[in-house]
Amino acid sequence: MVLTNVGISILRGNKELWQAVRKELKVGPGAMYQYVRSNDPILTQAGALKVLREGTGLTDSELLDGESVGTINESHKANS
Repeated sequence: MVLTNVGISILRGNKELWQAVRKELKVGPGAMYQYVRSNDPILTQAGALKVLREGTGLTDSELLDGESVGTINESHKANS
């Protein structure tokens, strides 16, 4: 599972959000650049998704491109 094109585009264009996700993942700028460039699945870790949801107002369905989105949405609702 990876981020949608919308999610990647937002990350590329929003330095504050990029920095917040980078700090959440505890990675350096070079690693974060590579993760965004390749749309690495590490960007879909729970903490990173929380930062993205809060920073953009988008839902998991809008951020994630993959078959498990429905399962994640249900899990997120149960934990809210």
